[in-house]
Amino acid sequence: MFIDRSTLNSFGERVRKPSGESVVYVDDANNRVVKVKDPYAKDNLKGHAASDALYEHIIHNLLFPNTQYRLLGISDDAVGGVRFVLEQDIIRQDVPATQADIDQYLTKELGLTKVEKPYLHYENDYYSITDVDASGDNVFIDGEGAICFIDPIIKFKKPAQDVINYLTTGNAIAAARAEVDTNPTEGQKKAGNYKKGHVKVDGYDITIENPKGSVRSGVDPNGKAIPLDDLVAQRDYLLSDNYVSTLDGTEFEKDDEPLTKRVANYYKNNYDGKVDREGVGTVLLDERSVKDSIGHGLGRNKAIAFAAVPEIIQNGAIIDRQNNWKGRGYGSVTFAAPIEIAGEGYVGIVVANEVTMADGTHRFYLHEVMLQKNLQSEEFKTGMITGSKLGDVAKVLQKIGTAKKNLQDGEKESVEEDDILFREETDEVTQGRRECRIGCRMDWHKMVAERRWEEGRKKAGRRQEEGNRLLYRR
Repeated sequence: MFIDRSTLNSFGERVRKPSGESVVYVDDANNRVVKVKDPYAKDNLKGHAASDALYEHIIHNLLFPNTQYRLLGISDDAVGGVRFVLEQDIIRQDVPATQADIDQYLTKELGLTKVEKPYLHYENDYYSITDVDASGDNVFIDGEGAICFIDPIIKFKKPAQDVINYLTTGNAIAAARAEVDTNPTEGQKKAGNYKKGHVKVDGYDITIENPKGSVRSGVDPNGKAIPLDDLVAQRDYLLSDNYVSTLDGTEFEKDDEPLTKRVANYYKNNYDGKVDREGVGTVLLDERSVKDSIGHGLGRNKAIAFAAVPEIIQNGAIIDRQNNWKGRGYGSVTFAAPIEIAGEGYVGIVVANEVTMADGTHRFYLHEVMLQKNLQSEEFKTGMITGSKLGDVAKVLQKIGTAKKNLQDGEKESVEEDDILFREETDEVTQGRRECRIGCRMDWHKMVAERRWEEGRKKAGRRQEEGNRLLYRR
């Protein structure tokens, strides 16, 4: 709606205090302040494009909803310049905010980094905020104790639409996290029917089972953390349905944008590019990490499972620790956890290596997925796939998959009949069984019989050759 400038005085009493960007009217009757604003004022400070003028106020509303702007219409000035006519609620019973109040909100609530030089501002990769010094008149505490940012300068570091997408996604994730029941019963945990959060991120439907700050880790049926050396407990956990992440199979589908950037942005937007694990420390989730993992091979399920990596690190079991990973002079931690992809159970594995920094930070280096049922397959147990892309990790998983329970006094192990036969047979039969396991599933007794017949035939042939040589000599 166009508002003729001759009618602007009807909005209330004009404030004569000079402003570099707005003519201000106070409308006490309607509890509002009306601002006739030059959309391009202070552009040298904000770095905005002409098209960003209106977006600035949308972004203000996302960051500071209790002082949101409402657009009443468009007007002009005496020389035909465009003016936005905006209104804000009047802040009653206000007192100036302290710098500690301002720091708390901008760094803790919005997650920005405080930068004091060359001027005070707060920033992240998308935007920065300035003109919020406690010595100014832009930040107050209202009568209910809420902090109110009236008209800070918001500088865009990326296109305005990208900033809006970032902020709206973050708000949606926060709302979805709040929906999750973080104290379900044991029955609900097993059935998976407790209340979860749902949000769409970069076009993908994401289910939040454990919001940031909650704990769901690799535990035994009694809720105790699984020791690194308890291979049986590790195996039972990895084969369980205590999924740390449930994915629908549409995550990170093929797109024009490179997978490395999409995954790295997902980690940055949802996890601030890192996760913390008690007893390990901080694990970085950056684009280099994604490239390292893809460099070890990439299939569709592995691409999907990128979405589960943070939860595997935070909530999975630690199945291996190395002080000198592959002789390279730095340590590593291997995490594993059951995950679900499109209704089927998988084991997700993540290796994090120490970054060569004084703080001992780790970087996500490699992840893989395998079907839960494959962990118990004969081929995996006998080492047939240890030369696969899982590499050294496969050897750790092989030990877990073949782990036997430590028997107490008087306790008997439940074994299959051919396991008993295997222990009672001769070395020759043992060798035959091994070959049968690796090569095929044919009856190994038949293999042994054929081996004996073949050896008998060779012995007979050798005797015949020896007899022929004796006859020749005579």
